Amino acid sequence: MPGNASEKSPPEKENGLQRLFKKFKDRKKIRIKWSLIFFLIYASGVVYYFGWIAKDRYVSRTQFVVSRGNDSMPSSGGLEMIMNLGGGGPSKQDAYTAINYIKSIDMIRFLNDLGLDLRGHFSNADRDWFYKLPEDASEQELHKYFQKRIDAHFDDAEGIVKLEVQAFDPEYAMLLAHALITRAGTYLNETNRTIAAERMKFVLDELEASEARLEAAQGDLIKFQNKNLVIDPVEETKAKLALIQELRTQKIMLRAKINDLTRRSPHSPVISEYTSEYNSLDQEMIRESQTLTGDGPDQMNQLNINFARLNQSLTFANLLYEQTLAVAEEIRVQSIQAHRFLIVIEKPFRPEEAAHPRRIYMSISVIFIGFLAIQLVTLLAQTVLEH
Repeated sequence: MPGNASEKSPPEKENGLQRLFKKFKDRKKIRIKWSLIFFLIYASGVVYYFGWIAKDRYVSRTQFVVSRGNDSMPSSGGLEMIMNLGGGGPSKQDAYTAINYIKSIDMIRFLNDLGLDLRGHFSNADRDWFYKLPEDASEQELHKYFQKRIDAHFDDAEGIVKLEVQAFDPEYAMLLAHALITRAGTYLNETNRTIAAERMKFVLDELEASEARLEAAQGDLIKFQNKNLVIDPVEETKAKLALIQELRTQKIMLRAKINDLTRRSPHSPVISEYTSEYNSLDQEMIRESQTLTGDGPDQMNQLNINFARLNQSLTFANLLYEQTLAVAEEIRVQSIQAHRFLIVIEKPFRPEEAAHPRRIYMSISVIFIGFLAIQLVTLLAQTVLEH
């Protein structure tokens, strides 16, 4: 009897392992079955969406270049550097300015004021909840949505701006693209005129200030001349120095005559006349010399210093006025020449076929991605259950 009991125990263990393996295989089949069902439902949903729900989106394309007239600036010193702050620059900067404005919320407001009704158009997409705009969307939400429907970028290799506009209607896409580039060109010119007006106002204010400074310097110099009864102290000083030199020469000649007469005729009455004349010349030379130097404000050396200061101020004011006048003329000419020109290379066209969505391609791609995701989830679930 003991021998029989020992022979029956192995078959019992084998039956238990078989049941466990069979149970695991049944669960694996169930998981595969449900995975297949879920995948079929998912694939059917994808095909249904791209086949019947997704709304056609039409793309109107256009290309343009932003060009300027004359970018040169006057070479008139320090004032030129101030005037350059807000002017000049390559057309690439203007192109990026146009792109940023096209994508701005100000453009949205302009388009709505123009009557294009962005909110009404993009919210009318039937049941395509993935791409339609909610009817109660805020202005910020409309702005984000609008930026996704607009593709504007600068091509460095070609130096042009490429613009693509998506819409649910081909006619609306063309009108929207045309309105965008038209308004962008107007905005660039308005900005240019504003900058030119500000620069012109600045330089005219500087011109007025420099003119007032010149008039003040001229007035100070005239007051100085009238007060001191002298036109040019420098020339007056030269004349006095020439007079003193002439008096000195006459004194030397008279001294020589006096010495000669004293030696030849000591008692001659002419000697006293020459001596009196000599003393007069000496007194006159002393008086003239005293007017040249001294501590008084009327002395010629003081007058020369004051006159040089006033004359220097007048020269500087006149130079500044001439430079400012030249810059004002340059700015006036540039205000006419430096306009932006938005040159359309490819006009917006009315698309005949929908560019989006690519139904077959997107259906296959999304189904394949979903298939991979389901397989990954299934593999992870099996791994967890096996351990």
